[in-house]
Amino acid sequence: MNNKSKLPLGTPISLKQINEGEITLVSWNDGCANLLEQAHLKQIEQVNNRINQLKPRKLLVDLSSCQYVITSAANNWHNNTLFGLFGTSKPRAMAFVVPSNLFNHVLFEATEERMGQHQTKVQYFREREKAIDWLKTL
Repeated sequence: MNNKSKLPLGTPISLKQINEGEITLVSWNDGCANLLEQAHLKQIEQVNNRINQLKPRKLLVDLSSCQYVITSAANNWHNNTLFGLFGTSKPRAMAFVVPSNLFNHVLFEATEERMGQHQTKVQYFREREKAIDWLKTL
């Protein structure tokens, strides 16, 4: 992995290439609490800056240690779909690893609606290995 893919020291998110560099993996080093908290949105912006430099064709975002809690402070949650948060580099395929409590039906609909505007294939998984297997087939 080259220097432009490194994140600032202290960032609780890691960004690395796996499967011989074919897949770019975004994951949290520790639990990330609520993904929509302002602090996490800033970290995600840093990650997206690096992802946009790398322009990966296949992106795996492991959110298994995260929560997605809509609060009154997160009133623009519909503008922060997962595809919207992580798809700015327009990869060919994106796989999300999510815990069972992360999504509700509305979020899926919002993400699917947004996906319709792009050529990116998106799938959701509960296990990282299954997400990697799917990305390998593309």
